Amino acid sequence: MILQKQVFQSKKKFLKSSLSSHTNLEIDLYNNKLDFEDVQEITAALMECKSVVNLILQFEVNRINDDGANLISLSLNSFKYLTNLELWISQNIIGDTGIQSIAASLSNCNQIKSLILGLYRNNFGNKGLVSIATGLNSCILITDLLISLYNKDISHEGYYKFGQYLSGLPKLISLKLHHEDDYKILFSKELINCKNIKVLYLNLPFYENKIKQKDLKIKRLVIQKRI
Repeated sequence: MILQKQVFQSKKKFLKSSLSSHTNLEIDLYNNKLDFEDVQEITAALMECKSVVNLILQFEVNRINDDGANLISLSLNSFKYLTNLELWISQNIIGDTGIQSIAASLSNCNQIKSLILGLYRNNFGNKGLVSIATGLNSCILITDLLISLYNKDISHEGYYKFGQYLSGLPKLISLKLHHEDDYKILFSKELINCKNIKVLYLNLPFYENKIKQKDLKIKRLVIQKRI
């Protein structure tokens, strides 16, 4: 059964909609100057959308801070039937605390099979990244995962631990990583050698020359070079 998508590009229209009837929901508020009060209104309404199965939240390029991220995480806890989630919160002002809140909510979304996380150009580092990976450990049904980072505050150690945790996802088939330092993930042998992952997709905008020849021969590795 194909669920008809309900798409909202206005906060006002979403708040006035029939919240309890939504099952396939997209809220696109890209570059809308959303602040804490806006997020408070939106997330309170989201908590009424208890039947949602597919959810896209496009909140990129706004003014969402750690407190706003915490509200988003609380709303995610309301979705018991959620199987597909796209959470785009890039280019905000979210630090480690906010990302850790998001991670904690993901650990409760244990029915998710497909997940996209747009997190790049926020203010978090190793703690935030590792918390995302640990939170995802509870999502044992996930098969497809895309994470967009572009964050220079994450070290080799952060990526190493990130890879360690992700390699434990039993049904993960496709992993796509979009960020400036993609090559660092190749230091995680657990992730590279994970037999479950059929496609490890790396978007390498700036660091092609740092990928060694032996890395290019890794089975299942797909390299996309940005022009």
